[in-house]
Amino acid sequence: MRTAYRMYSSLDGRATPKVTAEIDTAALRHNYRALTGPVLAAVPSARNIGVVKADFYGHSVDICVPVLIDEGCGFFAVSSLAEAAGVRKIAREAGAHPDILILGYTATADAPLLSELDVIQACLSEDYAVRLSRAAGNGRVRVHIKIDTGMNRVGLPAHTEEEIEETGMAAERIAALPGLRVDGVFSHFARADETGAEGLAATRRQAGRFLAAVAAAEARGVVFGMKHISASFAGILYPEYYMDGCRFGISLVGVDAYTDGRTGLRPVMTLRSEVGLVHRVLKGESVSYGGTFTAPRDMTVATIPAGYADGFSRSLSGARLVITRRDGADVPATVIGRVCMDACVVDVTDLGVREGDPVTILGLPGQLEDLCARAKTIPNELFCGISGRVPRIPRQ
Repeated sequence: MRTAYRMYSSLDGRATPKVTAEIDTAALRHNYRALTGPVLAAVPSARNIGVVKADFYGHSVDICVPVLIDEGCGFFAVSSLAEAAGVRKIAREAGAHPDILILGYTATADAPLLSELDVIQACLSEDYAVRLSRAAGNGRVRVHIKIDTGMNRVGLPAHTEEEIEETGMAAERIAALPGLRVDGVFSHFARADETGAEGLAATRRQAGRFLAAVAAAEARGVVFGMKHISASFAGILYPEYYMDGCRFGISLVGVDAYTDGRTGLRPVMTLRSEVGLVHRVLKGESVSYGGTFTAPRDMTVATIPAGYADGFSRSLSGARLVITRRDGADVPATVIGRVCMDACVVDVTDLGVREGDPVTILGLPGQLEDLCARAKTIPNELFCGISGRVPRIPRQ
């Protein structure tokens, strides 16, 4: 569990962190049920996959994986062998042995480790499968064959009728390789978060290609134990593509930005700090590096000990943080000047703010959308950018 940045480890957790990320495990439970409930109602045999790569989008696998296991999640997806090993260790400590799928590349030389940890590897191409088979030795590596239906990143190609037929034949050859066991097949939508006509057409086109490629392989006797194509937003927006389960990741932490809040998801992370200093800035004086902000009048400002080294991007000038005064009132305060490595400055003129008042950086309604818009990024990147020096603290 991320309880303290390593440079403070000699203090045995006694140091009070400047910035904390509270992880609401009750919200995580709610989100898991809200997302998987409709899938299981439609497909009772579905095995929904909890995508917990990148330390569960910065939310801490140590905190969240045991919660998801307790909720009945028996299948996880990660991006690397190291992440898979971490999830396997956490699961063992929780008394569980879930399936774990590596969505990305693993060096074929690590085939024995894949077998030892009982981890499923995405099969990215026929050549990759051959090399994985050779490296497996006397072991056995479980694989899910990846079909490229339009993402054009990895996978057996299935863009034309000819490619679909060739992929069916390739899947047959892969299934016959020694040392491999084909457990499933999957693809990934490139535009499922787009609700316009173009996004809808692209998603339906990819789904059609995937189903055709699967049918071509099955016609040759290949048996897939699990077929899956939908990640978070397709799992919400396209129930017709539930198949044998959905891969829920960013939606589990409460991101519902593309679905008009229809699922009622709750934010899992709240990023907090406190007012470190309240001071005056005279009219005409500049604030922070580069003089990008000049006080138009005498102002009262507060320095917040949170900066880009914590994951609060340098580009977030103008963002609105929320300070809780000692009378319990929440007041918005705007970031002025450039965000520094370890601090930012907010305008608190006439707000009655005092040193030590709590600050909510992320977690309140509208804050995630505002930060993403200002940083010109998506929630996934913003969460993953919250650094390891910010302790993740579970809250029930």
